[in-house]
Amino acid sequence: PLNANHVEPYLGDAGGVPEWDLTDALESGNATTAITVARRMLDSKGRAGVQIIFMLQRYYLRMARLEGADVASPEEAAQLLGMNAFGAKKLLSMASRMGAERIGDAIHLIANADVDLKGGVSYGGKDLNTDQDLTDLTVIEVLVARLARLTMSARRS
Repeated sequence: PLNANHVEPYLGDAGGVPEWDLTDALESGNATTAITVARRMLDSKGRAGVQIIFMLQRYYLRMARLEGADVASPEEAAQLLGMNAFGAKKLLSMASRMGAERIGDAIHLIANADVDLKGGVSYGGKDLNTDQDLTDLTVIEVLVARLARLTMSARRS
């Protein structure tokens, strides 16, 4: 029988969020959706800011690996990255659309955000009402907005 524990992760803003929700929002260049998804990841207590940074770092480093690898098909990309062909196809398309310079810019933004979360900046600690770490929230929101902007500018050129 179904009980509250089974459906609780899917209710409201506190439910868990799969990482592809964030990468899909970034791929579309939609900063508002990317910020909403990132905030939901942080609010769900399922991920800390550094975990989101790691996920984004892995995502963009995979694109960087494809960018210079002379890979033509999703199957070749999947083999190179050690992942399924569907995910590799999306990464291959994204790497092609963004290009080496924007991918490098994204990796630089992620590295700076990583330093910020590990003590580089502080925006006041935890919110007393929500127990949300304001530094995590601010750094992640700014990062995903900038990454979405990079993707959006890649779509225009």
